[in-house]
Amino acid sequence: MSVSGDEASAQPPGARGAANVLAPVFNVRNFRKPQHAANAVPESGGTLYFPAGVYDLGAGTIRVKSKTHVLGAGAATVLRRSGHQTQGLIDARGARCVRISNLAFEIAYRGNYVTGVNLVGSAHCQVDSCTFRRVGPRPKFGETLHAIMAQGARNIRITRNHVRCMQIKAGGTGGHSSAVWITDNYFEEPFNFAISAVCASADNALCDVVIANNVVHNPTSHGGIYFGADGEGASMARCHRITVRGNTIVGSAPAKRSRAPKRIHFGIQGFVAGDCQDWNIVDNVVVFAPEHQPTHGIEIKQTRTADGHLKGLSIRNNAVRHIDKHGIGVFASVRQFDISSNQVEDTRGIVINAGRRGIHEGSVRDNIAEGKHFGIVACTSFGSITDLQIRHNICKNHLHAGIVLHRTGGHRLAADVVGNRCHDDRKNKTQKVGIREHDTSKGRGSWDTRYIDNDVRGNARSGFSRLNSKAFRRDNRTAS
Repeated sequence: MSVSGDEASAQPPGARGAANVLAPVFNVRNFRKPQHAANAVPESGGTLYFPAGVYDLGAGTIRVKSKTHVLGAGAATVLRRSGHQTQGLIDARGARCVRISNLAFEIAYRGNYVTGVNLVGSAHCQVDSCTFRRVGPRPKFGETLHAIMAQGARNIRITRNHVRCMQIKAGGTGGHSSAVWITDNYFEEPFNFAISAVCASADNALCDVVIANNVVHNPTSHGGIYFGADGEGASMARCHRITVRGNTIVGSAPAKRSRAPKRIHFGIQGFVAGDCQDWNIVDNVVVFAPEHQPTHGIEIKQTRTADGHLKGLSIRNNAVRHIDKHGIGVFASVRQFDISSNQVEDTRGIVINAGRRGIHEGSVRDNIAEGKHFGIVACTSFGSITDLQIRHNICKNHLHAGIVLHRTGGHRLAADVVGNRCHDDRKNKTQKVGIREHDTSKGRGSWDTRYIDNDVRGNARSGFSRLNSKAFRRDNRTAS
């Protein structure tokens, strides 16, 4: 290891009597190697202090004990990785009550799965007020660089960090993960995601996760925030009580010299497998430049063959703008859901498409959807939709229709469509139809639809189109 920088005092600033510094304090400059200082921390705890300077660990790592506070002097304290090592510059695997703060981590080595802080299997730990950055050539598309890895960890807080060209990951293959808070962090050009909280196998569980008030600027790989099963084919035991709240994900057109792909995959995505309950996606902003639109905005997804099921889904008060496909999409088996009070603009609207076990007992209400093909679409591609309420939405200025109910695959579609306003308020109208049904089931399955008190005036062709012969209609306004 090489060290550069001015000599520092034996104590960190404010150490004497400071409540946030755990005594005794071990200054790494007073030891031959930082690991020797880490080893000197007693079992009762203490502070491992890095004065200002650059600490090039090469391919080395610093293993810390439980009850250690690893503290730096802010941006002036740089821990650098210049050789391949996936265990972390700071390795706190299996430790308890570790805090890591006021450090700058530099990854100067190009390699997959290089990690800044390793919290695998740890508990009651916190990482705050640190900077993580990839230096040198930009990562390749899809390359995974972990600022913080917290697989199989419990009671973890990751807050107020600045992360560039890397990601924060919780869950994964390390067993059960619970009570993980990832809040108030700032991300620039993250690879692969900014934040992921996932399960990778049938014996994994992920519970009580809060991802809140983070800012993700210019995601340039797969996307912003990802949670649930770890991709296609992954399974998990359970994924309960996941909250994604108050995050801002914004993207602008990449610079001409950027190696970023022309389009990323999504802003926020949850992947359903196994037993999933109580997912809440609220008060987020997902906005991209019109010329740099991701494929999806907010999406809940499930593979066609997966047998998982999500009970309790809330997608509320989000703003989603400038997305190539759907602004909000639910492509899974879901029971008891609420998609409400969202603003969806310049997207293909709000889409719900039933998985193998169907979509039941849900509402799509009080949303505003404007632009592109459709406002709201309900489709039965792989399962039935029952007890669906579509109420009091505004769907305007689309290319085809405001609301579309599409029955396919021989399944049942039962919905009440009440009090919606579907229109085109522009001089040159393109929204052909206010509300439309579409049937490609070839006589199989059944409809049970009711249309009450909808205002479908002001469309280019008609208010309603292709409704099934048994559809109930009352008090709708259809005059042009």
